[in-house]
Amino acid sequence: MSRLFLDRARGWTALFVTLTIVGMSPTTALAGAAAPRPVVDSRPRAVGFKHDAVVTGHVGGSRTADEVVVQKKDPSGTWNTLVTGHPDSGGLVRFRLANLHRTGAYRLVWRDSGSDATSRSDLFTINVRPRLVLRATPDDVLIGRDVRVSGRLYPAAPGRKVFLQRRAHGHWRFLRILKAGDGSFGATLAGRAVGHHGLRVTFSGDRLNTKKRSRDGYNVYDPDQATWYGPGFYGQRTACGRTLSQETLGVANRTLPCGTDVSILYRGRTITVPVIDRGPYSSAEWDLTSATARKLGFEGSNTIGVRH
Repeated sequence: MSRLFLDRARGWTALFVTLTIVGMSPTTALAGAAAPRPVVDSRPRAVGFKHDAVVTGHVGGSRTADEVVVQKKDPSGTWNTLVTGHPDSGGLVRFRLANLHRTGAYRLVWRDSGSDATSRSDLFTINVRPRLVLRATPDDVLIGRDVRVSGRLYPAAPGRKVFLQRRAHGHWRFLRILKAGDGSFGATLAGRAVGHHGLRVTFSGDRLNTKKRSRDGYNVYDPDQATWYGPGFYGQRTACGRTLSQETLGVANRTLPCGTDVSILYRGRTITVPVIDRGPYSSAEWDLTSATARKLGFEGSNTIGVRH
């Protein structure tokens, strides 16, 4: 047996003993040395619909000629390459994933420039919030009139639905489930109670997108008869201590306390003004100052919507 053979045998024996002590197999040690592994340093946990996501990482021991790619797993389990880049002189990589629509699993893959060697990072997930829009029209209605609730949920996906709620007495009350599989939903509500009515829709989330909520609301007014006044009274003190002028915004009422805010609806226009006077002295319930009437385009004696 030659001396060279004995020296090599002793060297391999020492290597195996060392690796056994530290709990590492020779195969693992050699593979680890041969294939730098990409590590994800930062990425957003969630982004909005059609927003971009920036992913940064590093590959220790890599070269600038090496290739690093971002891959995304599709529903069939196939990994597709989205973006390709190269580490800088410090091994750092940075990628921008544009226009994200759906939640997905991602990974970084390093490829050696001089061989077929590759290695992969841990998997990471970027959640995508859907776009959810709610709209109640019209914003202001007289009691008994209908309000149309409509909205959009993107991206569209079969079987999707949203939950419609209305706020009452400080709590959200469930109204109905609305189908949104084609990306749109809608319902008709009756304006049955005077006041402001908050609405919201909730998408519970699924494998494509996270949970999302959207809010809107509408106002219901009580119809009452009104007149207006001003000329002949300018410069005089009102029952609430105001000096009436052509620019005074307010309303007269027989019983409401002075200073009470009153919201008025007339032919699609709205205004909120305080009670500043007593009256009217007719069959009408309200007397608008001339400035309030001008803001609303109100003339003569007519029906207005009121809430207070």
